[in-house]
Amino acid sequence: MAAALLICIALCAAPAIYSSMQGMLRLHLLTKPLTTILIIVLAASLPATQPAPYRALILAGLVFSLAGDIFLMLPRGLFTAGLAAFFIAHLCYIAAFWRLPLQALWALPVYALYVVVLMRSLWRRIGVLTGAVLGYAVIISLMSWLAWSRYVALPSQAALLAGIGSLLFIASDSILAYDRFVGMAGNQSLGILVTYYAAQTLIALSV
Repeated sequence: MAAALLICIALCAAPAIYSSMQGMLRLHLLTKPLTTILIIVLAASLPATQPAPYRALILAGLVFSLAGDIFLMLPRGLFTAGLAAFFIAHLCYIAAFWRLPLQALWALPVYALYVVVLMRSLWRRIGVLTGAVLGYAVIISLMSWLAWSRYVALPSQAALLAGIGSLLFIASDSILAYDRFVGMAGNQSLGILVTYYAAQTLIALSV
């Protein structure tokens, strides 16, 4: 079942990425959210290997991510709504990954440096969205650190998948933010969506 769903996810992600690169709006509007729906189905169908609250929080995060996907495909004025949906998704992931005692404290300065570098590169271009973008950068960094803290505290394949997924999520959102606010040569859909779908799939597999 899982293998079949992974194949379906890949087969749906390919036209989602291609349609974004080629500006094929109708195909993109169909395949982008459908890919995320398949990732949700994957997480829901996997045998339970983690505590029920963890599984529920990951599923909730995926559902809010689906909402974020839809908002970000709609007119530019809904960018803030998409950002808010993903913010809530990361809060769900944070709650799932939180495990005491916290580990990997040495990584906190690395994540702090990432936030500083990102905001420095975007600072003069994000205007009224400065607070929202800063908050999002902090929350996604916290999410990723907690994913790795959980792996250090309780090493397992599931925790490792979540940790790798969290880093891919940061990569995807960083490319998206820089492309949207600063502008990058060429179409960045390939980099944004490959890392995004890989991130969500790995996090889904961690349940």
